[in-house]
Amino acid sequence: MPEQTGTQQPDSIGRQAASGVLWLIVQKWAIRITGFVTIAVLTRFLSPEDFGTVAAASTMLPFFYLLADLGFAAYIVQADTTDRRMLSTGFWFSTVAGLLLAGALILCAPLVGLVFRSEQIVPVMQVLSLAVVFTATASVPMALLRRGMRFRAIAAQGSVAAVVAQVVAVG
Repeated sequence: MPEQTGTQQPDSIGRQAASGVLWLIVQKWAIRITGFVTIAVLTRFLSPEDFGTVAAASTMLPFFYLLADLGFAAYIVQADTTDRRMLSTGFWFSTVAGLLLAGALILCAPLVGLVFRSEQIVPVMQVLSLAVVFTATASVPMALLRRGMRFRAIAAQGSVAAVVAQVVAVG
């Protein structure tokens, strides 16, 4: 019988990694399939101009997602140990950063509207800026799931979030 040292055995980590890969594949395919269905539905109900407006407004979001957590999520995953103070600091800094970035996105929306030569993009971009707040607020809990190698929970959360986002998009 192998000696218990308080650390995970290599085969256990290997199994967790393999399971994680499978769950992340399930999540990616769930997101792609629901995204495809949403695009099909939206192209049916929206004019090409309206569809283009939403697509143009969405181009700005990934940049803001990258900035939203200020690197705390990566640090939490890689840190040797975590404590309540570190997690609380990461959560609140990320949340405030998300609010500030969403505010910046709201304020910059008219400029983006000028660049795209479309006034319609402004309110769409301002509403989509709320996603930055949600992403930033979720960054620390998601980092904790990654740190704990809880890939099934990450995949379930990602899949549910994708479905909710697609329903909201169609709505």
